[in-house]
Amino acid sequence: MFKMDKNDIKFKNRHSITSIMILSFLAVLLIQLLVLFFNFILLRTDYKLEQNTYRYIFEKVESRSRELERHLTDLWANTEYMNQMTDFSQIVYDEHVNSGKDFVIDKDISGSLLDMVELMEISGAFIVFDDNPDVLGIKKTIHLEDTNIQTKFADKSDIILKVGEEKIAGDLGVYLKNDWRPFIDTRTMSKTIYEKAIKVAKTSNPRENKGFWFSPADVADSKGRSIYFIQPLFDKHTGIFYGAIGIEIGEDLINDILRYTELSESGKGAYILANEKYVSVTNTNYDVISIQGPYVKRFVKDNELFTHKIKNKYYNETYKTQDNKYLTALDFKDADKSMNLIAIQMPIRLSTKDQSRDTDANWYLMGVIDKDELEIYSKELIKSIAETLLLSLVIDGFIIYFVSYLIGYPLRKLSNDIKESYTKGSLRKIKHMNIYEIDNIIDTIEVLSQRLLSSSKKFQGILDSASIPIIAVEQDEASGVVYKMGELSSIFPGYINNEKFEVRMSAEEYDKASRYFYSDTIIIDSIYDIEKDTQIDIRKKIWNGESYYIRVITRQVKNYWKSYEDMSDDSNEASDKKTVTLQVIMDYTKEMTEKIKIQKERDFDILTDLLNRLSFKERVEDYIEKDIRKTKKAAMVMWDLDNLKYVNDTYGHDFGDSYIKCAGNIIGMLQGKDSFVARVSGDEFFAFIQYEADKNEIRRKIENIKIKLDNTNLKVSDDISVRVRATSGIAWYPDDACVYDDLHRLVDFAMYTAKNSQKGSIGEFSKEIYDRNYILISGREDLNKFIDEKQVKFAFQPIVSATDGEIFAYEALMRSMSDKIKSVGDIMRLAKSQSKLLDIENLTFEGVFETVSKNAEKFKDKHIFINSIASTSIPEQRFYKLLDNYRNTIDYSKIVVEIIESEEVDLNSLSIKQKLAGEIKAQIAIDDFGSGYATESWLLQVNPNFVKIDMSLIRDIDKDTERQSIVENILKYTKERKIKVICEGVETHQEMKQLINMGADFIQGFYLAKPDFEIKDINEEKKREIQVLNVLNGGGHSF
Repeated sequence: MFKMDKNDIKFKNRHSITSIMILSFLAVLLIQLLVLFFNFILLRTDYKLEQNTYRYIFEKVESRSRELERHLTDLWANTEYMNQMTDFSQIVYDEHVNSGKDFVIDKDISGSLLDMVELMEISGAFIVFDDNPDVLGIKKTIHLEDTNIQTKFADKSDIILKVGEEKIAGDLGVYLKNDWRPFIDTRTMSKTIYEKAIKVAKTSNPRENKGFWFSPADVADSKGRSIYFIQPLFDKHTGIFYGAIGIEIGEDLINDILRYTELSESGKGAYILANEKYVSVTNTNYDVISIQGPYVKRFVKDNELFTHKIKNKYYNETYKTQDNKYLTALDFKDADKSMNLIAIQMPIRLSTKDQSRDTDANWYLMGVIDKDELEIYSKELIKSIAETLLLSLVIDGFIIYFVSYLIGYPLRKLSNDIKESYTKGSLRKIKHMNIYEIDNIIDTIEVLSQRLLSSSKKFQGILDSASIPIIAVEQDEASGVVYKMGELSSIFPGYINNEKFEVRMSAEEYDKASRYFYSDTIIIDSIYDIEKDTQIDIRKKIWNGESYYIRVITRQVKNYWKSYEDMSDDSNEASDKKTVTLQVIMDYTKEMTEKIKIQKERDFDILTDLLNRLSFKERVEDYIEKDIRKTKKAAMVMWDLDNLKYVNDTYGHDFGDSYIKCAGNIIGMLQGKDSFVARVSGDEFFAFIQYEADKNEIRRKIENIKIKLDNTNLKVSDDISVRVRATSGIAWYPDDACVYDDLHRLVDFAMYTAKNSQKGSIGEFSKEIYDRNYILISGREDLNKFIDEKQVKFAFQPIVSATDGEIFAYEALMRSMSDKIKSVGDIMRLAKSQSKLLDIENLTFEGVFETVSKNAEKFKDKHIFINSIASTSIPEQRFYKLLDNYRNTIDYSKIVVEIIESEEVDLNSLSIKQKLAGEIKAQIAIDDFGSGYATESWLLQVNPNFVKIDMSLIRDIDKDTERQSIVENILKYTKERKIKVICEGVETHQEMKQLINMGADFIQGFYLAKPDFEIKDINEEKKREIQVLNVLNGGGHSF
């Protein structure tokens, strides 16, 4: 087998020396390029270029916004013309009032208005008189416009009269406008600047008499939209509104200030002057006053602009006093999706801000630019660097290839010499090349080859002598040749007579032999190793009447090296590989036998051969997990042997084992394909049985098991026998539960409920009974733990005076810290069923006293209400000892014993409570008055200091007249006997208001404060509500 010839020699010529050297040099070059590139990234050169571009645009927008602010501020701040106009207007108004005639616009007003238009850099000015702005009609108005702001003409030919009497035009020497009107008639002319100015100006404060800027969207003309400064006119004597002066800034003036071309060389920039109209969490809506820049202007429809905020990645902490953390992104419905317009916005701050809700109070100047233009310089730089790096890589690649070829030639020649030597059957003397390093490699190869040949021969001898039961198969898919090495007879004695250790066969011969060999085998286990791409099968085969197990390992190797005989001198790396299937067959009988034994001991009960607890749970959980849609139906059944303890104690444990085994044999009859039966403990058996649709099918099976158990008698002796009997419970999957642990708990409850009712019976789970009684069955030990470990804390809820809102007292409310018993109601039910109400009473007083003592400073002079069970009382000596423990920290006169109970009061316990309370000067309260047993008879028996009206009477008392009537009677009755009334369960303001009006003394409920482990005051706002309600109620009550 290990004869040395050319068929057994293979070379793993994976990579040529040339390729290795080229890749190495390229790797070094690439690392250098990457260092350069990452250096560029770490220095953030591209970001700095973008940031510089951003800073340039930011400063331009900031500069233009300040320039616009200064221009607008200088206009209204020029008080000379405005004061002159105001004085002349006051004279006209005085004449109008004294004479009772219409307003007369004289030469003083028209002349001053003309001076204003000529000498100030504005588009126009007007004055409108109206001392009755709420009545539609004729409004005396004069409005002058400057048609050429850039040039002032001596003959005033650039000034025209837009509104005003024709005589005024003659007096002033100006022309009439084409659409000139002598006056404004609001009955026929709507949506004019004059009407808007009057409407808004009349709402100003006459005492401050400040003007305001605004730009109504619905009064724009063919020249575009203007900005107006409106100065309201009020009579300085009476403060009566009689008109307004307006200064107009046209769009041509705004254009001179906002030069959009400075933002973008491509002309895609724009300046937008807009008024903020609507702001939401994500979007902002603007009313566009002016927009400069045709590229952006074509997307703005109806002067509306919608934007949203995006994070400003160019924000710099250095400029945080003037920079913006967020940029504004513009949203256009008709715009190209590739267009990404952003804006840097600056608020326009005008010094006069006596703005009403009808004026524009939030003006912004936006510098708009396509986001791509911020990044254009950085992208061009990156592109240039990338092109340079690519060119360097190509040039260096050619140089490296040439150098590596020169170095690799001697090594290729050495490789060819070695191949030539092996083709002759053995490694002969290889010709040296007179290169020191290569000649050393030749000498080393010759020595190692001789050693390898010797080792191969030794290993072949070891395998032959050891007779290791292993068979190896190699199948070449390309050639169809299969090599088999090893003997199957070493695993299966006598399987093949005179079997050869090494066999070469064709693929057809191997397939035929393989099918015959595996035809009577059974796959026990199958594993696929993804990491190693290997299939591992455990198979069972019966041979000569005995069971054998084999381990079959199969792996397909795609890059398997060819034998040397298939190699040629010009073969390359890709063609030097082939795809083969390798298979190893090993004897696995001993290991599998041991594994089966261990598995059985792990999964099955030794006594009954039924599943044990762990394996039963695993199989049921696997069944449930596979039933994803929960369409299958099954029953979980539990049996508990009724007489096992008696049998063990009377007849011994050996007979007890027979008793268990007998029951297991009968119950085990239920075992099937999807039915599992297990013994989970000494006397408990479980079954999980699938059924189709009818539950009666299961009920009949369980009834048959019961009959067989009842009819089975185990003989102890000739004259003594014991009948086998068990109580069973049933829970349904998925009707009752879909989780194993829940099914286990529910069937256990069903069985023990049946057992408590009648031993030997069959019980089905009932949710109604479970909800009512489960805690009573399962919670006994939990209650003992709850009491012993004092698993309780107390939350305190304020009781508030209905007169001034101050806290009068705190009620201590028990809160369970137990993991098992969460509800206080369950605690009381358990305590009552186990006669432990006294322990709960003692735990309550101890816990409250301890908590109050630790927080004595927080409670100060407040009363403490402690819930007390009416049907029990703490023994006197024990109570006195408890009092002594806290006498220095608690004022017992502030303690109020609040009697609670759902049954009739125990008069003896009540008498003891009253006696002990009287000794420490504590007070008594009745809880939940008006419901249950807390009725008028309680008042006579207890004679309390406080009565707490039950929340069932308080709920919706502001809407329910019957509840009001009941509570009024209670209040009347208690006030006659000087008993204070506490209304608990108040959850709304209207309920509190109704109770205060009706005369309640104190209020308690979630509306004022919830119970809390911290001692807190109520909200000051709630106190004020109570105080206000008392003031509105006249400071007193109706009773």
